[in-house]
Amino acid sequence: MIIKPPIKILLIEDNPDDFSFIREILEEVEDQFELVNADTLKKGLKSIDDGQYDVILLDLGLPDSNGFDTFNKVHKHAPGTALIILTGLRDEEIGNRAVKEGAQDYFVKGPIDSKLLFKSINYGIERNNLVLDLARRESNLSALMENTTDSIWSTDIKGNLLTFNSKFQELFKKYYGIELEEGMRLYDHIPTDESKLWETVNKKILIKERFSFEKVYEFPGTSIYVEISVNPIISGDSSLMGASFFGRDITERKKTENSFKVALEEKEMLIRGIQYRMKNNMDIISSLFDKQIMHLEKETENILKESHGRLKSMTMTNEKLYQYENLSKINFKDYVADLVNDIFYSYGIKNGTIHPKLEIEDINVDINTAIPLGLIINELVTNSVKYAFPQSKGTIKIKLKSSPDQLELTIADNGVGLPDDLDYNNTDSRGLQLVYDLVRQIDGENELDRSHGTQFKITFKSTRKIKY
Repeated sequence: MIIKPPIKILLIEDNPDDFSFIREILEEVEDQFELVNADTLKKGLKSIDDGQYDVILLDLGLPDSNGFDTFNKVHKHAPGTALIILTGLRDEEIGNRAVKEGAQDYFVKGPIDSKLLFKSINYGIERNNLVLDLARRESNLSALMENTTDSIWSTDIKGNLLTFNSKFQELFKKYYGIELEEGMRLYDHIPTDESKLWETVNKKILIKERFSFEKVYEFPGTSIYVEISVNPIISGDSSLMGASFFGRDITERKKTENSFKVALEEKEMLIRGIQYRMKNNMDIISSLFDKQIMHLEKETENILKESHGRLKSMTMTNEKLYQYENLSKINFKDYVADLVNDIFYSYGIKNGTIHPKLEIEDINVDINTAIPLGLIINELVTNSVKYAFPQSKGTIKIKLKSSPDQLELTIADNGVGLPDDLDYNNTDSRGLQLVYDLVRQIDGENELDRSHGTQFKITFKSTRKIKY
């Protein structure tokens, strides 16, 4: 069972009869109270210093103080205690004034209903506790608002300023040259070049949308980037009351983002430069091949022609690859389609002869995967185009499918096929040896099927380290 503590009451009253009367009417409705009497203001203030009371009943006419001055002195001396005024008929106006200034209630001396007095005491205590709790909350909120580096403010539904912290005051005055005051309409002080922005903000608030946006405050020689979060203030009945704003300085973050962007652009330029120089070098080597072939025997000439063709294909593969802006996310489906089309074009394959059939999942790969796969596809498709179809009729199928931990690349044709006695893992064919090395480079496995033409099935992990 919870024992209710007694109500501690201080009665500052110089009339003994009034003291006895009040004690009697309190005893009629409540037996759990402690009543202390002080017959002068001086004694009353000392009692406040010596003890802690739930409520003070104050007579405004005392031997050493009279009128509203009596209330002022007690209220300042005990600001956290509920205060009820006892006044004569001629002092009722003072009682009303005291309530406006912080008293919880007042009673005109004379016949007092015991239940009404006790109800007033309880109401005064509860109301005072609510006021104290609200003051504590406001103090905590104010401390939180002032101790943050963010700009914080709130407005009503018409855009009138309700609250703001010193950080927002400082930013607003510095940028707009205006001293903030509670109640002022912020939109009236926004320059015309910002009106469209804040009209959009206000429209979103009116539909109770939570959102954020970035704003740049330009100052001589510097800029401040602020991310502003907007939260509609909704009442208990879902009515829109206004909005709160939180502005965070993201200038340093923007500087970091810009430095990363510049570094990335420089890296891209470096990569493009390397690719350009590599293409030039390959073109020089290719022209040297052309000149040397003119002075060689037939067998050697064929070897160099084959190497020359492979060099051109590698040049084309790399050139095609570096046309993509993001080298960490290359759309492999588009890349293979472009690559196959270029191979067919370079060998003069006409429509209606050899048909490419692509079944490529729409996935992205990085450059470390795209280069070896592109070279494998280039070598095997080129080989099929050159040797698999003596009648220039057939189909070349390229398929790529993914699973959670690996990719499977299939390149197949329905042509004449490879010789039965060919050992793929131990062959003198430079093209097949290149494919073997490239599969090893991506840590993959290759299966060769010669039952219906030629089919190479290469499996490898989707995330892996390149072997060199």
